[in-house]
Amino acid sequence: MEYDSVISYNHMIKSLEIPEFTYPQVLIYNVPLNRDYLARAYAGLGKSEEAISEYEKLITFDPDGTDRRLINPRYHYSLGMLYEKKGMKDKAIFQYQKFLELWKDADPVFSEPADARKRLNGLTGRECLTVFCISGRSSTSSTKYGPARVLQSSSSFKA
Repeated sequence: MEYDSVISYNHMIKSLEIPEFTYPQVLIYNVPLNRDYLARAYAGLGKSEEAISEYEKLITFDPDGTDRRLINPRYHYSLGMLYEKKGMKDKAIFQYQKFLELWKDADPVFSEPADARKRLNGLTGRECLTVFCISGRSSTSSTKYGPARVLQSSSSFKA
Protein backbone atom coordinates (compact mmCIF):
# COMPACT_ATOMS: atom_id res chain seq x y z
CA MET A 1 0.00 0.00 0.00
CA GLU A 2 1.25 3.50 -0.80
CA TYR A 3 0.79 4.86 2.75
CA ASP A 4 2.83 2.01 4.25
CA SER A 5 5.72 2.67 1.86
CA VAL A 6 5.79 6.36 2.84
CA ILE A 7 6.00 5.44 6.52
CA SER A 8 8.69 2.82 5.85
CA TYR A 9 10.70 5.31 3.81
CA ASN A 10 10.46 7.89 6.59
CA HIS A 11 11.81 5.39 9.13
CA MET A 12 14.76 4.56 6.83
CA ILE A 13 15.98 8.14 6.40
CA LYS A 14 17.64 10.00 9.23
CA SER A 15 16.45 13.38 10.37
CA LEU A 16 18.35 15.85 8.25
CA GLU A 17 20.30 18.62 9.90
CA ILE A 18 19.12 21.92 8.47
CA PRO A 19 22.15 23.91 7.29
CA GLU A 20 22.64 27.63 7.73
CA PHE A 21 21.63 29.46 4.58
CA THR A 22 22.10 32.72 2.76
CA TYR A 23 19.41 34.73 1.03
CA PRO A 24 19.27 32.96 -2.40
CA GLN A 25 18.90 29.61 -0.65
CA VAL A 26 15.78 30.85 1.12
CA LEU A 27 13.90 30.60 -2.17
CA ILE A 28 14.62 26.87 -2.39
CA TYR A 29 14.51 26.25 1.35
CA ASN A 30 10.71 26.27 1.64
CA VAL A 31 10.04 24.05 -1.37
CA PRO A 32 8.17 21.78 -1.19
CA LEU A 33 5.65 23.45 1.06
CA ASN A 34 3.87 20.16 1.68
CA ARG A 35 6.14 18.51 4.21
CA ASP A 36 3.16 16.68 5.71
CA TYR A 37 3.56 13.50 3.67
CA LEU A 38 4.03 11.38 6.80
CA ALA A 39 1.03 12.93 8.59
CA ARG A 40 -1.13 12.35 5.51
CA ALA A 41 0.07 8.74 5.28
CA TYR A 42 -0.86 8.11 8.92
CA ALA A 43 -4.26 9.74 8.39
CA GLY A 44 -4.82 7.65 5.27
CA LEU A 45 -4.15 4.49 7.29
CA GLY A 46 -6.58 5.62 9.99
CA LYS A 47 -3.78 6.26 12.50
CA SER A 48 -5.19 9.55 13.78
CA GLU A 49 -2.99 9.81 16.89
CA GLU A 50 0.19 9.50 14.83
CA ALA A 51 -1.13 11.95 12.22
CA ILE A 52 -2.01 14.47 14.93
CA SER A 53 1.46 14.09 16.45
CA GLU A 54 3.12 14.74 13.07
CA TYR A 55 0.99 17.82 12.35
CA GLU A 56 1.67 19.18 15.83
CA LYS A 57 5.41 18.86 15.12
CA LEU A 58 5.00 20.64 11.80
CA ILE A 59 3.18 23.65 13.29
CA THR A 60 5.43 24.02 16.33
CA PHE A 61 8.32 26.43 16.06
CA ASP A 62 11.42 25.45 18.03
CA PRO A 63 13.41 28.61 18.85
CA ASP A 64 16.46 26.49 19.71
CA GLY A 65 16.34 24.49 16.45
CA THR A 66 17.80 25.40 13.08
CA ASP A 67 14.66 24.68 11.03
CA ARG A 68 13.27 28.00 9.85
CA ARG A 69 10.95 26.78 7.10
CA LEU A 70 7.55 28.35 6.65
CA ILE A 71 4.54 26.63 8.18
CA ASN A 72 1.95 25.84 5.55
CA PRO A 73 -1.44 27.18 6.78
CA ARG A 74 -3.11 24.03 5.47
CA TYR A 75 -1.44 22.09 8.30
CA HIS A 76 -3.74 23.93 10.73
CA TYR A 77 -6.75 23.02 8.59
CA SER A 78 -5.75 19.33 8.42
CA LEU A 79 -5.01 19.23 12.14
CA GLY A 80 -8.39 20.82 12.84
CA MET A 81 -10.13 18.09 10.84
CA LEU A 82 -8.24 15.39 12.74
CA TYR A 83 -9.11 16.97 16.09
CA GLU A 84 -12.74 17.28 15.01
CA LYS A 85 -12.83 13.62 13.99
CA LYS A 86 -11.42 12.63 17.40
CA GLY A 87 -14.04 14.76 19.21
CA MET A 88 -11.49 17.31 20.44
CA LYS A 89 -13.78 20.27 19.83
CA ASP A 90 -11.79 23.09 21.49
CA LYS A 91 -8.58 22.12 19.72
CA ALA A 92 -10.40 21.81 16.39
CA ILE A 93 -11.97 25.26 16.81
CA PHE A 94 -8.58 26.80 17.60
CA GLN A 95 -6.92 25.21 14.55
CA TYR A 96 -9.74 26.29 12.20
CA GLN A 97 -9.56 29.83 13.60
CA LYS A 98 -5.77 29.89 13.15
CA PHE A 99 -6.13 28.61 9.59
CA LEU A 100 -8.74 31.23 8.72
CA GLU A 101 -6.66 33.96 10.32
CA LEU A 102 -3.65 32.99 8.19
CA TRP A 103 -5.68 32.53 5.01
CA LYS A 104 -8.10 35.43 5.45
CA ASP A 105 -7.08 36.80 2.04
CA ALA A 106 -6.99 33.47 0.19
CA ASP A 107 -8.22 33.40 -3.38
CA PRO A 108 -11.78 32.05 -3.74
CA VAL A 109 -10.49 29.21 -5.92
CA PHE A 110 -9.29 27.43 -2.74
CA SER A 111 -12.04 25.37 -1.11
CA GLU A 112 -10.40 24.97 2.30
CA PRO A 113 -11.39 28.37 3.82
CA ALA A 114 -15.08 27.85 3.00
CA ASP A 115 -14.95 24.32 4.39
CA ALA A 116 -13.14 25.51 7.55
CA ARG A 117 -15.83 28.19 8.09
CA LYS A 118 -18.55 25.56 7.62
CA ARG A 119 -16.88 23.22 10.10
CA LEU A 120 -16.32 26.08 12.55
CA ASN A 121 -19.99 27.03 12.24
CA GLY A 122 -20.96 23.47 13.12
CA LEU A 123 -18.62 23.33 16.11
CA THR A 124 -19.48 26.74 17.55
CA GLY A 125 -23.14 27.00 16.58
CA ARG A 126 -22.42 30.49 15.23
CA GLU A 127 -21.88 31.95 11.80
CA CYS A 128 -18.13 32.32 11.22
CA LEU A 129 -17.28 34.65 8.36
CA THR A 130 -13.53 34.83 8.76
CA VAL A 131 -11.89 34.34 12.15
CA PHE A 132 -14.82 35.95 13.92
CA CYS A 133 -18.01 34.15 14.83
CA ILE A 134 -21.26 36.07 14.82
CA SER A 135 -23.54 35.61 17.83
CA GLY A 136 -26.25 37.64 19.46
CA ARG A 137 -23.94 39.31 21.99
CA SER A 138 -20.41 40.61 22.19
CA SER A 139 -17.92 38.66 24.22
CA THR A 140 -14.31 37.69 24.43
CA SER A 141 -13.39 34.50 26.14
CA SER A 142 -10.32 32.38 26.36
CA THR A 143 -9.81 28.65 26.24
CA LYS A 144 -6.63 26.86 27.16
CA TYR A 145 -5.95 26.63 23.40
CA GLY A 146 -6.18 30.35 22.72
CA PRO A 147 -8.63 33.23 22.52
CA ALA A 148 -12.17 32.72 21.32
CA ARG A 149 -13.22 35.80 19.42
CA VAL A 150 -16.88 36.62 19.11
CA LEU A 151 -18.18 39.61 17.21
CA GLN A 152 -21.53 41.17 18.05
CA SER A 153 -24.07 40.96 15.26
CA SER A 154 -26.77 43.46 14.51
CA SER A 155 -30.14 42.88 12.93
CA SER A 156 -29.04 44.88 9.88
CA PHE A 157 -25.96 42.74 9.28
CA LYS A 158 -25.83 41.19 5.81
CA ALA A 159 -23.23 38.57 4.88
